[in-house]
Parts: sequence; structure tokens; C-alpha cells
Amino acid sequence: MRLLKYLPDNISSIEKMLYLTYTDLIAFGKRFLPGDFMKSETPLFHYELADEINSDSTKPCAIIIARDSGKTTLIKCSIIHDFCFSKQFLQKCAEMKGFVLGEYWWNEMLNREPLFYGWTAKTQDDSIGNVRYIAKHLEQNYDIINIFGKLRGDIWNKEEITTIYGDKLISSSNLKSIRGKTEATIESGAIRFSRVFADDIENELNTKTQSARQDLRNTLFGAILPAIDQKPRCRLFFINTPQPLSIAQEFIEAYKKCKAEGTLDSYPWKIFVYPSTQPDMPGGVLWNSRLPRYVLNKIKERLESRGQLALYYQEYELEVASSDVAIWTRDHIKFHNGIFMHEGGNIRDGNGVNYLVINGEKIVVNTFLGCDPATDIATRSSSYSCIIAIAVDGLNRRYHLRTERHQNIPMSGLRGDNDELIGKKGVVDYYIEMYDEFHCLYGSIEDVSLNRSVFQDLMQRKMKLNKMYVIGNPQKPGGVDKLNRISSYLNPFYTQGMIYYREESYNLIEETINFGATMAHSDEIDAFYYANVSAYPPQGYIKRKSPEEANTEWYIKRKRAKSWKVM
Repeated sequence: MRLLKYLPDNISSIEKMLYLTYTDLIAFGKRFLPGDFMKSETPLFHYELADEINSDSTKPCAIIIARDSGKTTLIKCSIIHDFCFSKQFLQKCAEMKGFVLGEYWWNEMLNREPLFYGWTAKTQDDSIGNVRYIAKHLEQNYDIINIFGKLRGDIWNKEEITTIYGDKLISSSNLKSIRGKTEATIESGAIRFSRVFADDIENELNTKTQSARQDLRNTLFGAILPAIDQKPRCRLFFINTPQPLSIAQEFIEAYKKCKAEGTLDSYPWKIFVYPSTQPDMPGGVLWNSRLPRYVLNKIKERLESRGQLALYYQEYELEVASSDVAIWTRDHIKFHNGIFMHEGGNIRDGNGVNYLVINGEKIVVNTFLGCDPATDIATRSSSYSCIIAIAVDGLNRRYHLRTERHQNIPMSGLRGDNDELIGKKGVVDYYIEMYDEFHCLYGSIEDVSLNRSVFQDLMQRKMKLNKMYVIGNPQKPGGVDKLNRISSYLNPFYTQGMIYYREESYNLIEETINFGATMAHSDEIDAFYYANVSAYPPQGYIKRKSPEEANTEWYIKRKRAKSWKVM
């Protein structure tokens, strides 16, 4: 959509309204479809999707989005918007006396072809309901009729509508039913699809077998996609939540991989991935005004009570763990709400104790660090450097404490003459801070040739701070590939229920349940492996009979030299 940088001061209110609603899909929805767009605050991701849907791009677009996120409403709004701003209406605007943007409207009209839209829904009822919604607004919405006139054409039924200007929409619950469809106009002759919205075309039935999945791919990529015109705004939209081994799941993996590599722009599809949990958004969720965290928790609890917890994570968090390919699932993960605390002096001298306080009980633990730095300069801007702290109790259970996960950071932060930090922290800075914060006994860092400088920076920083006790043991990946190395070591802990994450460990949880041959990135699970590989449980701690008389409740009884005097 071509936008004007500045609107003239003498533009009338009606033309200004038309310009804003033409260029902004959300503004159109709020103005003409207030029943849907004014119920709650519009989330930020709706603006991003609306701009993409309303753009002139011809790049096919995949929108993998959580359930109950308003995707169908956006599609309905976009179709009504495009049918209202028909080629003929834009021409009227261009010729309207008193309209100062005549040249703008004229250029827009010249770029607008007759519209031929196809829309598939997951069921026949949904398909009929979608067409009914659009037809009702075009025929009965007073605000639309008052501005754009009556748009009902000669075809106006439950599966197909044609406006008075010849713009057409056909809707079906079967992708194959719109395959090979054509339309003809007197002015333009035979025309191809302007847009096709493949909305929730994947389900448990058509992704159950290999032949069904292949048939769906052949129809979507081999028949529908080539049938779409290549003119501006003409494109395919694929909107779905993932199923195991589905097209949507492939798009999720492609999105993660391209995002990590910084190649999203060069990918042949425009991809959006929106799970419900969004730590950086208001309320930590995708749409806080409509689906806040407590509502999502209720949905989760309801499904869990029916034994369908996996369905929540599939539909709302876009996490699919197929039993055919998954190594670990959510059933392998336990959660804790422990609070770390330290008592006494230096734990390395046996004068201090680390605790994890869980439900009021103090559990003696040892703590360790694992670090997976971004490997090289070429990928440092897209890969993440991860440092993870864990705790290990006397039963060898492993507790995730905290993750520092940062993109595009140096190995060590730049320091001034007085050792003050200039700019962002580096891997070494975070590593030493976490080592001290959790009073760690040991730490391991991935050692490959491309990140060897982290050990030099760590040694220099340790000497500068006089903290030679900080250990960053080099761990070489060796000749075993990452998948086998991590799974062979951690799998016994997962299968025995000895791994405990925090509920907010979103990235680590995601990487764990998606761990396998098709994983897109593994920054956190790799750092978690390095934290565990040299970890060991606390030993030799004795509880004091009178803890109030000492600075720790527990202590290590050490052998003392006996006096040489003989009594």
C-alpha cells in the first residue's frame, strides 16, 4: 500500500477518513466493524498482521498463530475492506469534486484489478458463516452502505458472493474445491485468483498419514499457489495452528532456523509465528486485554482435567511433540518454584552452604554454570550466547535456576580507564556475575576454535578482579554430534523425572520438547547440557544441633589435626 508522507492541510474530513481507512486495515475495522474491533484493546501483533495483509506484496504469507487470536476476524475485515474500495469506488474518489488527493486515488485505481478471492475454512459451517458475515455487512451495515453504496451483486448465496462491481468471493471447507477455479469478466477477460486464504486447512485427519499429508501439500503448493496472479497484492495466505508433521510445523521450524541465521527476508515465504506466551509483551501474553494469563491458565487447567494438556500447548503455545519424532515431551519435565539462598562464607572452603528453598523447606544444593557462546562473528548477530545456572540436590536432581540469553554481545564488555563498563556487557561479564551470585563450584564452557577467545577474556577478567576461583572449564564437543551428545547424557535424568525447570523457562522448555533432528536452534539446551555435564550432588553436610549458634544450619565436618601432646 502506497502511503503519503504528508496529508494536505486542506483535506476534508471525509477524504481524510477514507484515506486512513484505505491505508490502515485496523482503522477500517474500528470505523466500520466496531462490534468486532472495539470489544477490547487491539494488540500490537494485529497491527503487524494488518499491515502485511494490506500490503502490495506478492510473497506468499504463512501466519502460524495461537487459537482465539482474531485471525479470522482480520481476514473478514480485509475482504470487506477490499470489496468496499473497489476499482470503481477509487475512480469515483479520483473524480470527486473537492477531493484534493485526486491523483493519489487515480493511481490507486489504475493498480486495482477485479478481485477474485478464495477462502477455505476448517468446516462447512465455518465456511458458510464466513460468507454470511461478509455478505451481511456489505448488504446491511449502514455505515458501509452510506459511504460505499449498495454492493450486492447478482450472485449472493451461502458459498459465493459477487458484488455489483464484479468482485467475487468463493468459500469452501475443502481446498480441492477451489482448485482450478477461474473467473471471467467482460472488461478483463479470464482472471486468476487475486488471493486465496487457506485458513485452518490442516487437522488431525488430513495430517494423520503420509499420503494424506502429501496430498495436501500437492494441492496447496502444486495447484493453488501457481493459480494465483502475480500482480501487486495477489498472494496466498496460509493461516493455521500446527499439527504433528504438518505444513504449519515445517513453517515454524523454518522460521526459527531463518531467524537464528538472519535469513528471514530471503526465505521464499513471509512467516509470522505467534504463540500465546510472549514474555516481552504486556502481561507476558499475546493479547493481554482479551486472553490474559489467568484466562489462559483456566483454559490450560480445563484441558488438563480432561487429560488433554498437550492440546493446550499445541493450540495456544504452538508446541507440537509427535510421538514419532519427539525425544522428550512435557511429560519429561517437572517444575519447581524454589528460591536460591546462600548462608555463611566461601562455599569452596566449606564455610558456606547453598540452599534451594522449596515450599518452605531448605534443600542443600551445589550450583554450577554452563555456557554456550555464540560461535563466530558471522552468526553472532543472529545466534544467542547462553549462560545457565543450575542447582543439584543430594538426590542428584537438577534444578534450572536462571538463564542469561543475549544476542549480538561481545565476549567481554568494553571497559574504561576506571574499569567502568562502556556499552553492553559481554559473555565473560555475565559469566562471572552469575558465578558469584549463585556461589558456584564449577562452570563449563563450550570449547571450539571459533570461540576460543572467551577463555582468554575470562582469564584476563579474573586476574583484573582477583577472582581466580572462577572456573570456566573448556568442554570440547568431541567427535559425537550435538544431538547424540546431549541426548545420551541428559536422557537418563529426563526419563527418571530428575529435571526441574521454572514455569517461566519458556525458551528452554521449547528447545527441550522440540529437541531432535529437525530442531532449529539449541542455544539453551546446549548450555544446560554444559552446566550438567560436570555437576555433582552435595556430600558430607551435617545438620547442626543448634543452628542458631552458627552462621549456617548445615556444615561439612572436616578432619582436624590431633595434638602431638600425650596426656
